[in-house]
Amino acid sequence: MVRIKFLTHSLCDPYVPYVLCGSIPSVTTCQIPSLTSSQESTLPMNIRFNYLYRDAGNYKQYGLVVFSNPHNLPLREVEQSIRSALIDGEFFNASRWQLPDLREQEWDDEMDHDWHEFESVKEIEGDGKTYPSIEDLLHRIKRHQEAY
Repeated sequence: MVRIKFLTHSLCDPYVPYVLCGSIPSVTTCQIPSLTSSQESTLPMNIRFNYLYRDAGNYKQYGLVVFSNPHNLPLREVEQSIRSALIDGEFFNASRWQLPDLREQEWDDEMDHDWHEFESVKEIEGDGKTYPSIEDLLHRIKRHQEAY
């Protein structure tokens, strides 16, 4: 048996599985049967997109965005699609790709820039939450590439 903790959203929502970090109210623990290896292999993995912003003083702000992968796109294919759209093989404009802007420091027009650095993509286990699809990101990237 596998122990899974569930968090209740509201009275209207069903129990939704979450990865629990720290103290969370309204937690119910229940037991469910373990998955067989064939069931585990069919569960879609999420994809974590890791990136950073490096300002003119070389200060770095790290960020990540989690995407669902409902069609189980191979990680290698996802990474190749992203890398093919990068500026000089590592940079991108976060706002054009509709990703959160990581700039937090005061802006210096003479030295700072709009570019973020792509770091990596990684498969991570699903946590029951709903995320935007990695395919949506790849379509936004492709549209941006075609526009420029």
